[in-house]
Amino acid sequence: MGGRQNGNNCVRPGLRRVAFRRASAFMRLLRLLYDQVLLAIAAGIVLGTVAPDVAVAFKPLGDGFVRLIKMITPLLIFVTVVVGIAKMGDMKELGRVGLKAPSISKWSPRWPCSSA
Repeated sequence: MGGRQNGNNCVRPGLRRVAFRRASAFMRLLRLLYDQVLLAIAAGIVLGTVAPDVAVAFKPLGDGFVRLIKMITPLLIFVTVVVGIAKMGDMKELGRVGLKAPSISKWSPRWPCSSA
């Protein structure tokens, strides 16, 4: 089969296992979202300190991310309210949510916009 063992293209399967263990240990560290966010913040701080001109080149990427967050927030609130209302069976609960929903949908999208 020309170096193939059990469907692998790797001639030395032991080497592949070691590389996989290293990669999986790194991925275990970054499995949780807040670990990824902390790593990105640290990378941004290091990049801004070491190479500010490169960090400035990434500004459009950050601006686009903030715009995406601003775009998703109202949709997320709308879907949450609609699903919550759809799952309710009692009309009293619907009345309470009906009173809370306009205030939530009015002020929640303003929070990301207030920093700009």
